Amino acid sequence: MKPKLDSKDRIVFINRAINGEKVSTLAKEAQVSRILFYRWLARYNRQGIEGLEPRKRNINRYWRQTPEKYEKVVLSLVEKHPEWGIRTLLKNIPEIAGRPIIGFHGIQNVLRRNDLLTFDKRLGYSFSRTTPITSLISSLVIQSTRFFGLPIDFRQRIIRFVGLMAVSAFVFSMVFGAMGIFASGFSGLFFAYLALFMGTLFLLYSMKYYVTLAIVLSFSQNTVNNESLNPVQGKLAINGVKQGLLSWLLGNLKSKSNISNKQPTGLTSNLDYLTLERYPFISVHIPFYNERNVVERSIAAAVNFDYPGDYEVVLCDDST
Repeated sequence: MKPKLDSKDRIVFINRAINGEKVSTLAKEAQVSRILFYRWLARYNRQGIEGLEPRKRNINRYWRQTPEKYEKVVLSLVEKHPEWGIRTLLKNIPEIAGRPIIGFHGIQNVLRRNDLLTFDKRLGYSFSRTTPITSLISSLVIQSTRFFGLPIDFRQRIIRFVGLMAVSAFVFSMVFGAMGIFASGFSGLFFAYLALFMGTLFLLYSMKYYVTLAIVLSFSQNTVNNESLNPVQGKLAINGVKQGLLSWLLGNLKSKSNISNKQPTGLTSNLDYLTLERYPFISVHIPFYNERNVVERSIAAAVNFDYPGDYEVVLCDDST
């Protein structure tokens, strides 16, 4: 087997070629082809000595490597549960059409690429990803969700107290702000008062998002029997008892049978009392444009729902 030339040996042959020796003779002495020797010369002319160094392949992603978004799913599970092994991660990985998005060896390769095969390294990765800001946000979210687990009466008192304090602070700032404007003339206080007024308008405009959130959470409350809408008075009535708007938003659904809602059940409303007399024919349209990597999963998801009636799936393929 012929010896492999390093960069120093190549420089010697290149210098001899520059000094006038024949390329054919030098290639024969170096035991390489003339084509390869001319490539060395071209690389030396373009890059200098660095061009003669052995080149390494720069591969960012391999063929059939796990997609980046799937890899982020695995890393997020590792961040939350560093104690889980590969088999436990496989059981908790999301599924598409009844199959996990990543197999056993795919999860193993993801952990190997990120050097997370051992528990100690996964635990260190979890601690490094949990910053003080993220922990503060998660704690605030947990504390805010606990509010809807409080008793109904206590929740109503908190809402009324906060609303009364907000209205009192607004009236106080408006009155004393106007007094300050008239006392000091139209100076810098006027602009501060104007900024307060514009901020109040923005707050009132943003209230629709909070109201929407309250409505969504109200549908997550436990429901009771005989729930109906009073068509005459336009208010929610349960067993003949009218309920106010605040009770509807906060889930205070009380009946004569002393059945009350105390705990939220998630953002899925109870629709057991609804019965459909007929199931109309529906049509599911799926547009595609050069999406061959997701077309199979999209079709499987479109036909994998439970619908007693007839339906069709129309594929609108506009690919090039």
